[in-house]
Amino acid sequence: MNKFIAVLLISLIFVFGCIISPDNPNKNQGDNTIIPEEGVPVELFVMSQCPYGTQAEDAVIPVIKAFGDKVEFKVYFIASESGLGFTSLHGQPEVDEDIRQACIQEKVSQEKFFDYLDCVNQDIGNVESKWKTCAENSGIDASQVESCSTSSEGTQLFKENISKTAELMIGSSPSYYINHEPYSGGRSAQDITRALCDLVEAEPCKDLPKETQVNMFVVNDLDCKECDADLIAEQLKAWFPKLKVTEIDFTSEEGTEMLELFQIDTLPFFYFDSTLQDHYNWEKFKLYITEKDGFYALNYTGVKFFKRTEKENHIDLFVMSQCPYGTLAETNLKEVAEAIPDMTFNLYFIASETEDGFSSLHGQVEVNEDIRQSCIIKHFREKLLGYLSCVNKDIANVEGSWKACAIENEIDVDTIESCSTSEEGTELFKTNIAEGNQLKIGSSPTFIVNGQTLFRASSAEGIKEVFCSYNELDGCEKTLSGQATTQTGAC
Repeated sequence: MNKFIAVLLISLIFVFGCIISPDNPNKNQGDNTIIPEEGVPVELFVMSQCPYGTQAEDAVIPVIKAFGDKVEFKVYFIASESGLGFTSLHGQPEVDEDIRQACIQEKVSQEKFFDYLDCVNQDIGNVESKWKTCAENSGIDASQVESCSTSSEGTQLFKENISKTAELMIGSSPSYYINHEPYSGGRSAQDITRALCDLVEAEPCKDLPKETQVNMFVVNDLDCKECDADLIAEQLKAWFPKLKVTEIDFTSEEGTEMLELFQIDTLPFFYFDSTLQDHYNWEKFKLYITEKDGFYALNYTGVKFFKRTEKENHIDLFVMSQCPYGTLAETNLKEVAEAIPDMTFNLYFIASETEDGFSSLHGQVEVNEDIRQSCIIKHFREKLLGYLSCVNKDIANVEGSWKACAIENEIDVDTIESCSTSEEGTELFKTNIAEGNQLKIGSSPTFIVNGQTLFRASSAEGIKEVFCSYNELDGCEKTLSGQATTQTGAC
C-alpha cells in the first residue's frame, strides 16, 4: 500500500459519507432530513481490547450525549462461538470483558455504561485488574456484573449480542451502522455529528460549519489499467463531501504543466485549486499537501512511473528474501515464467545501506541471503528460480539449507560463497537495492510491469492477468493457479 494511503486510512480511517436510502418512508418531502419515529439507531461494532475500537467509543460517546433521545446507541462485539466457549482476536481476556460489558449495557443506565467505558478504556490492556474499580467508580455494582458475566445469563446476552455481528458479517473493529446502513465516514466527533445531522434535526447541528465545494484535478494516463484514481477520490470525499473531480490527460498541455510545476514522475497525480482553503477541513488537511503557485498537490506516490523507459514483455519483482509474501510471489512468478517463456524478469531486494553494512527488515540473515541471491543472479541467472523454489521451502533456516539447494540446481557453491563474502557481492547488492530505493519501494512483494507500472498480485493467475493486459505473448491464453486478484499481504 502506498505510504500516503496508509497514513490517510489510519489517521482518518474509513471516512466516507452516510448512505441514506432514497425510499425511506420517514423522509420529509420538503428537504433531505429523515425524521425517525424513535431515535436514529447508531450501532458500533468493536473488539473491547482493540485500540481503534476504544478510540471510536471515546469519540462517539460525547456525540451520543449531545444528541440525547434523538439517537439510540448500542455497542456490539466482534467474536464467535467456539466449542464450549467464545473466541476473539485478543484472546480470553477480551471475551471476558466483552461479556462484562454486555451485562453492564443491559443492566444499567447508558450514562453509567459510558462512565465505565471512559474508565476502562484508559488502560484496556489491564482491564482484568481494573474493571471492578471502574465499575464501582461509575456507580455500578461489580458483584452484580460478575454474577451476570460468569453465569448462563451473561453467556446468553453475549450470544445475542454477537449474533448481529455474525449476521452482518462484520470483522473489522471499529465498524459503524447508522440508521441501519453501514457507515464508513470519519471517526471524529464532528464527522459523526455531521452524519447524524443528515438524518435528524438536533441542537448540535446548528454549530456545524457550512459545506463548500472543493475542486480536485486528477492528472492521469487514461489508458493505464492500474492507474484507477477512484479509491483516492472516494477517500477524499470523506474530507470534502462536495468534492468536484476533473480528469486531465497527462499528455495534455495542462497536465504537462502541472506535472512539471510539482516535478511529478508518477501517475495518477492529484491537485487542488484555491477552493481547498475555503473548506473547514483545510487546517487538518494541510499535512497531506504541497503548495506551489496557488495550487495544492496531494502528497501521493502513484503507480505508473511514466518517465521511465518502457520495457516490453518484462516484470520486475521487489522482495525481502525472508518475507513469506515475497517468497510466495517468487513461487508464483516461477509459474508465470514457465507458462510464458518469452517474458523477461528481474529480481530486486528491499534493503538499505548503513554505516556498518546493510539493513533489512528480517535482520542479518536476510541480508546474507539477499547477497547470495544477487551473486546467483549474476553467475547462474538461469538457475535462480529453481534455487528459490528450493530455499523458500524453509526460508527461515536458509543458512543451513542454501548450499544443498545450490548443489541441487547445479550452482557452484564455492563461486557463490566467494562472491557473497567479498567486495563483488557487496557491490552487486548495492546496485540491486538502489533500484528499489530510487523508486521508494518499501513493500514486499511489489511488481512492476514493463518497467513502468506498479501492481500487486497474490497468485500466478493474478500476475499473468496483469502482465498479459499489457503484453501479447504465447502463454497468455493459459489458466494458472489461484484467483486473478491484485489483493495480497505484504512485509
